[in-house]
Amino acid sequence: MPVLFLLLFGITDFGMQFANMNAVRQGTRDGARQAVVANFGTTNVCALNGVASASSPGAYLVCLTKSRIGLSNENTRVKVRFTTSNNVGNSVLVCSMYPMNSITGMFTPLFNGKIVKTKVEMRIEQIDNALADTAESPLTGQSWSWCA
Repeated sequence: MPVLFLLLFGITDFGMQFANMNAVRQGTRDGARQAVVANFGTTNVCALNGVASASSPGAYLVCLTKSRIGLSNENTRVKVRFTTSNNVGNSVLVCSMYPMNSITGMFTPLFNGKIVKTKVEMRIEQIDNALADTAESPLTGQSWSWCA
């Protein structure tokens, strides 16, 4: 029985982490795609952590990316950064992070404290002159240094 429970709980926990990693990757890619075509709307109905202006295009893009990720808005963090400037042909980076956790509690030492991080870089196709670098405050104990 212990081996069976370990196997079942392992499948559950690792399956959930795999699904979360895929959600973060795909949502970040979707957010980056919307950034490069300047089509991210004017909705900011998400929890913004450390963003100065909630009514800026950067905040709208952060909320769009969080909604595309589809996980907890409180735990998801997003950063938008231009590699040089906001011009056609230059690149935009969209980075996201989300904490891992054990659903069953069996693998808490393995998952807790680990972070899923994703960085997507795409070439700008259309300009939104008002869009600027925007970053939420990183998760506790983390930094955005990897998003460069």
